[in-house]
Amino acid sequence: MTTGGVMGIDPGTHKCGLALLDAVTGALLEWRLVVPAQDRALPSERITSIRQQIQVLLAEWKPGVIVLEKPAPGSQRKRPAGALDGLIAELKQVRDAIRPKVQRASYLPGEWRATSVGYGGAGKVWTAQVLFVKYEDLADVPGWDATPEPPDQWDAIGLAKCWWERHRDPALTEME
Repeated sequence: MTTGGVMGIDPGTHKCGLALLDAVTGALLEWRLVVPAQDRALPSERITSIRQQIQVLLAEWKPGVIVLEKPAPGSQRKRPAGALDGLIAELKQVRDAIRPKVQRASYLPGEWRATSVGYGGAGKVWTAQVLFVKYEDLADVPGWDATPEPPDQWDAIGLAKCWWERHRDPALTEME
């Protein structure tokens, strides 16, 4: 098991969900919704703003594992061409720059949802509701309930919980 926490990142060009779990217990320690500065209109400016904020949190949280969501095939249709790919590439560079100290993983939405909530095709709100019920530690988070808005933090929690679930069970770890 890793010594630092498990950081889940749900990337987006308008907002990015982040969560940090205890690597041993799986308990939620921190969560954030990162949004670009108000004056960042161009996709490249938004990506730079989000990356800078994540770098600050990486230095603060010092995770032992970073889990990044891969975009689902066809998910780029609603976004500016290549913007999300650019953000993910930059986040991978940030993640890799602090390696070898940090383990890394990436999951497609269907992969982590299948592990964390039992159904790979779950939508964001349903995912949040199942996470809220499945993991008792989330019920103790002040100000949170089973109807998050926006749900990006819950996706980040689900990503981190997926890694934690797979690595506390050696049979699931072999699947990676």
